[in-house]
Amino acid sequence: MSGPARGRPGRWPRARLVRFMMLHGAIGFGIAAVFVGGILLADPGGLGRLLAPRGPEGVLPLALLWFFSGLTFGSVQIGAAVMMERNE
Repeated sequence: MSGPARGRPGRWPRARLVRFMMLHGAIGFGIAAVFVGGILLADPGGLGRLLAPRGPEGVLPLALLWFFSGLTFGSVQIGAAVMMERNE
């Protein structure tokens, strides 16, 4: 016998892992969107007014905050999901 049945990693387990990481990364970016929206609504220390988009150039700081917060929350989400994964 050859292939995944003999313990060699095949194509499908790898695709499952990539799907797992993409899903949890997307969840992290969704959490980041809620976080950035909360900053805009709560306006702590005037940060919401400072980040409020004023024209096309005003979107860049908001997009950067969302992207880098998404990287942070996505990494945390992936890490937590990996640690909570059951061994098969």
